[in-house]
Amino acid sequence: MAQYILDHGSLPIPDIRYLAYGNVPLWYPPLSPVFLAFLSKITTLDLATVCTRVIPFFEAFTPIPFYFLIKKWYNDQIARISALILALTPSFIYLTGIADLQIFTLWIIPVALLLISGQYTLKKAIILGVILGINFLFHLSYFVTLITLLLYIVAEKIEKKPIKEKIKFFLISTGISLGITAWWWVPDNLFKWWIFHISTSTLLQDITGHLEFYGAPFMILGFIGFVYFCTKKFNHKIFIIIWCFFLFYEVFSENILDILNRADLMWLTVVRPLEGYRFYIFLAMPFSLVSALFLDNIRKDLDREVLGILIISAMTIISLTGLSSYNIEWKLTNAGVNEREYDAALWFRENTDDSARIVADYYTAQMFSGVCGGKALLGGLFPLRDINFNPYIKAPGQVQNDIYDFYSTDDIDLTFEIAERYGITHVFISTNMETSGCLGAYKAGGFGVPVNHRKFDNEEYFELVYRDDDINIYKILRS
Repeated sequence: MAQYILDHGSLPIPDIRYLAYGNVPLWYPPLSPVFLAFLSKITTLDLATVCTRVIPFFEAFTPIPFYFLIKKWYNDQIARISALILALTPSFIYLTGIADLQIFTLWIIPVALLLISGQYTLKKAIILGVILGINFLFHLSYFVTLITLLLYIVAEKIEKKPIKEKIKFFLISTGISLGITAWWWVPDNLFKWWIFHISTSTLLQDITGHLEFYGAPFMILGFIGFVYFCTKKFNHKIFIIIWCFFLFYEVFSENILDILNRADLMWLTVVRPLEGYRFYIFLAMPFSLVSALFLDNIRKDLDREVLGILIISAMTIISLTGLSSYNIEWKLTNAGVNEREYDAALWFRENTDDSARIVADYYTAQMFSGVCGGKALLGGLFPLRDINFNPYIKAPGQVQNDIYDFYSTDDIDLTFEIAERYGITHVFISTNMETSGCLGAYKAGGFGVPVNHRKFDNEEYFELVYRDDDINIYKILRS
């Protein structure tokens, strides 16, 4: 979307990710791609460099607002320990290093809690409203911010504290944020799209998968700290507990629905808005706090020798099973796209017109779309619900199964039927895609895309228009 803005000087309306299916409004917050395009313009760097070199610089500062919140609520020592644990949590390092502008929400949540937990003034409410509005235009995790603020008010009510001013604070700030963003979400009734039409893929990680992805020592320490926190007396106890439970649900909702045998509900955004791992960075905030409180209180109860042994043991465990095995370098490049495939996308950008649409595995197609400002078959892992569009975009995931059949089948008629269905004009094939490409298809069963080379080498139906060793782009001659 950012590349489209650079190329055309306007927002990608309708949403370029769904052009193969119909005119979908731009439901993704527009300020994120505009911000990326702006950085690319003023730095004269391409978007790939902006996302891998410039944005991580901003992401590196995300623990700082959290530090000031904990310092205000507890003390400087707890704040320093909390911020350190947060900054060292492997999933936090990873998910704040991939140019995902939900980092803005990580800055906003501590600031919003600082403001609402203080004395109400109209000026503060207006400031928070503007900040929330910017948050909304950057990322839909804006709703995580709102829920967190609501949970804080609920906790205050449970603790029998006065909440009238805080409710007023929340309503004014939320109203301002919705008002200053109305130009975007009102015309196309985007709340209807978010609630009833948009859905997302499901990863369905087991507990081992959650431990590995979050960072096992840090998740275990977080749960230990949480249990300890529940048994002791601390400031803001009720809020921290219900904040954790809210994020427990978001992280483990897929597992909960699977246990309840209600996998059908996984496609409803009000039940499960995103894959659980996307909430790790939010869970890391209260988890780092309860971990810090646990460690600090242990420190007070132990002599120096025992504490030293525990610290050395903890560092050893973390080194052996935590950061060292997290393999963050691989995770940062787990899309599997290599430099030569990127060069192929650049060629496709310069040598095809706007009517072209290439098919590839999920991540490679995302890369092509990013380089070309569209022109790739996307949207399959974000299917639509309850809408009269191309029926194949509907949940659960028919598009990805069709792509699997497109590459693997011997049936040339089925191949062209699928091409016509989605407006496919070009086909991408590489050894890398065949061995490690991800389709997200129910038929695929893991990584790697099976390719029927004999079919695509038939010059009656496909023309080889680009080759770089094992990387090929074919043009469809009949569809």
